[in-house]
Amino acid sequence: MILALSVIKNIGLLSLGALMLILLTQYRSFPEQGVRRQLLIGLLLGSISILVVAAPLHGPFGATFDTRAGPLVLAGYFAGPVGGLVAAALAAATRMVVGGGAAISGVISMVLFAVTGAVYAEIARRRNHTRQGLLGFLALSLIATAAALPAFFIGQPVETGLTVLQTYWPVLLIGNTVGVTMLGLIIEFLQRICADRDRYALTLRTSALARQAGGIGVWVSEVDTGKLTWDPVQHDLMGVTPDRFDRTRDAFLERVVPEDRDRVQAELAAAAGSQAPFKSLFRIRTPDGEVRYIRSHGLCVSSDGYVDSRRLIGVNIDVTREQELQSQVELNSAALDSAVCGVLIAEAADDYPTVYINSAFTEITGYRPHEVLGRNCRFLNAGLEDQPELDIVRRALATGEPCTVTLRNRRKDGTILWNTLNLSPIRDRNGDITHFIGVQDDVTEQVLARQVIAEGRDQIEAILAAAPDAILSVDSRQRITSFNDAAVRLFGWSSEEILGRSIHELVPVNARKAHVELVRNYIADPDSAPGPMSALRIVRARRKDGGSFPALISLARYQIGGEPMVTATAHDMSEIVQANEELVRLSDRLRDQLEEAYRANEAKDHFLAHMSHELRTPLNAIIGFADMLTTLGLERLGRDRSNEYVHDIKRSGEHLLSLINEILDLSKLKAGQVEATLKPTDAYGLIEEAVTTIGPAFTKKSIGLETDFRDVGTVLCDRRLALQCLLNLMSNAAKFSPEESRVAIRLHRDNQGVRFVIEDEGEGVPAKILDRVGEPFLRHDDPLTSNSQEGSGLGLAITKSLIEKQKGWLRIANGAKGGTVASIWLPSGNRVKSNRDNSLEVC
Repeated sequence: MILALSVIKNIGLLSLGALMLILLTQYRSFPEQGVRRQLLIGLLLGSISILVVAAPLHGPFGATFDTRAGPLVLAGYFAGPVGGLVAAALAAATRMVVGGGAAISGVISMVLFAVTGAVYAEIARRRNHTRQGLLGFLALSLIATAAALPAFFIGQPVETGLTVLQTYWPVLLIGNTVGVTMLGLIIEFLQRICADRDRYALTLRTSALARQAGGIGVWVSEVDTGKLTWDPVQHDLMGVTPDRFDRTRDAFLERVVPEDRDRVQAELAAAAGSQAPFKSLFRIRTPDGEVRYIRSHGLCVSSDGYVDSRRLIGVNIDVTREQELQSQVELNSAALDSAVCGVLIAEAADDYPTVYINSAFTEITGYRPHEVLGRNCRFLNAGLEDQPELDIVRRALATGEPCTVTLRNRRKDGTILWNTLNLSPIRDRNGDITHFIGVQDDVTEQVLARQVIAEGRDQIEAILAAAPDAILSVDSRQRITSFNDAAVRLFGWSSEEILGRSIHELVPVNARKAHVELVRNYIADPDSAPGPMSALRIVRARRKDGGSFPALISLARYQIGGEPMVTATAHDMSEIVQANEELVRLSDRLRDQLEEAYRANEAKDHFLAHMSHELRTPLNAIIGFADMLTTLGLERLGRDRSNEYVHDIKRSGEHLLSLINEILDLSKLKAGQVEATLKPTDAYGLIEEAVTTIGPAFTKKSIGLETDFRDVGTVLCDRRLALQCLLNLMSNAAKFSPEESRVAIRLHRDNQGVRFVIEDEGEGVPAKILDRVGEPFLRHDDPLTSNSQEGSGLGLAITKSLIEKQKGWLRIANGAKGGTVASIWLPSGNRVKSNRDNSLEVC
């Protein structure tokens, strides 16, 4: 009896929970599918589970029995894992409050119930079982009961769990079956009610939305009382809110514009006395002054079957846009008829008959409307059917695509005209083509003008292609806009590569900064007026490969559309510049040869004058002394005088022989017959030998020697030739130094070689001949007028040639305090390598 009462109590609690669900769904709809819906159902069923768990039937060992399976299994079934866990958490918390030794097993059973419901729902979803019904929920209750049995053996001995089950299995089975089945059927029934209510509400909203979108307002007018009832859309159509309208027929008529008011009132009165439907079109004015067109459809009906209880029921439709479109069509038609372009409209039928032409079409072609309407417009091409543009028009008609062509047509009088035809399809609301509209314009003058321009352009392009010089154009942004074939050949860029690029691509990198400024001044100056070709100039230009060349440039500035442009011609001046440079080199060489010939001629004259004097002087002495010896005889002259004359003859002969030897030495040097055998030679020993050899000449004139000899290693030279050069320089120092003066001789390393320096205290070399030292027969004075015994003037020339034979050099300069400084430089002999031409080079 106690068990039955407990089951009845829990079933009552479930019924109370079901009533809560009924009342809740009466006023609130469940959210759409999603987490919010799952949470709400979980909370509702969890609340029911709190009721039943809080009032359980207590068994042995702390066990409690109730109808918890109903809300928990159904929470998992209807709300999924999220809702099932929420309901299980609420029930578990309540179970822990109830307490007892079997609290943990009770909590586990709640989780198992929720999981079972969720798994059962997923299986049903996959099998497309949207509703379970009585049998389905019975099966779910039995499966849930079986799934929860393991919870009786968690947290307590097996014997205890078996004892509890043996005692209370009827309560468990009946409570779970009744709870799951009853509550499941109630929830499923409530879901159907909510779904039907939602569909009905959706239908009402859809109808209102459709009427609102279509601008269709519903109204009811009591014939006898004049009372009006409007729906919200009708209020929107009239532009008033319910609180600002007194719902009477007179108030409505006040909204109708005065011009339509009497007619509308008469039509309403006629409709009230007839059972036939009525239609009316009128205008109203909204409170903000807007005028709207309203089309009204209505019917007079009797609500209770008596004639005295009549009402007009109807709908009003806002056709303002329709009326505006109609007015727009009429306006467009007038505009088409006044357009300067010819307009033709043809049906998209079998032969595309013409249904409309405007006045401009008649003026262009000469055909009147009655001569065109109903005909295909191919008659305009009579005798001109071979135009490829007609194939484009036919394809456009066949495919329903727009096209634009320029073709020849024939006027009514037979003359030819050029037409630009823009053909476009006209589609209805379904996207089907109903008509084609053609807009044509008489472009005969433009076409003829373009032909003249094209012929001129072709001629210009032919000239540019045949021009031997590069011709290119540049716009105001310094971008290349044209590039002829000669420019392609000259600069190496193809037209496709260079067009649109900066003109600075054709200028060497190091000249671009200055070129930018020139271009800015020449092109971008807004005050610059168009002008002819400017003066020719030669500038450096750049090829694609980076190489530069001289180019002869000329420029012309002009304008196109108010934009300054520049055309430049360029001619490759490489050959001319090279030829000019070659001419300059030849001119310089010729000048040098003339100067050399002049110097040679001067040297020849100098040589003849000098040598004739030099050779005649010792020869005269020899002949004179020999003549005296011959004439007077040895006896008359005496021994001492005879010996003196013989000695003078010998000295003159030796002097003459020395002159001849110097001339021969110089000749051999000039002829390349003197060979120098270069070997490493001790520089100190070389200068010491020269000083020892020439020492008596210094002693004879009481000339003091200052020597600075250091061990500088070896020099690469021919010992004999080098010694001869040093002796020549020292001899000159002794000859041109005054008595009791000093001569400094130094030896030191200098620039990978050794320099021998000899400095005297003589008069020095005159400035006018200092840069000519080393030329043959060069002397301080004129040998023809001088009594000096200076010499032949060949010593330094021979020395210079001998030093150069040894890869060295000779320098003659005047000292800072007077005198002459003679320097010989010879390469060091420490490290030497051989060149390919067997000459020696200092490393």
